[in-house]
Amino acid sequence: MTRKSIPTNITRKLWSQCGGYCQRPDCNKLLFAESGGKNVSLANVAHVIGHGADGPRSEHELAEQIDKDGFDNLIMLCLACHKIIDELQS
Repeated sequence: MTRKSIPTNITRKLWSQCGGYCQRPDCNKLLFAESGGKNVSLANVAHVIGHGADGPRSEHELAEQIDKDGFDNLIMLCLACHKIIDELQS
């Protein structure tokens, strides 16, 4: 099953809110790097409560009540933090 993409206006709002920095409080890394004179995005749009039924934090009590692709369930993270948070879920 192919996951639908996050709507453009929601992605724009996320970029605006994060100011170009990872939103994990103890990270705050810049979400861009320069390589060969070009800017490269180091960001992932991450779900607070996982998108799928078996996704990270999908058993949270709000999982069935929220729009999983809605702005309030999304956060901008650097690639490393996204991987860490999803693999070390509690």
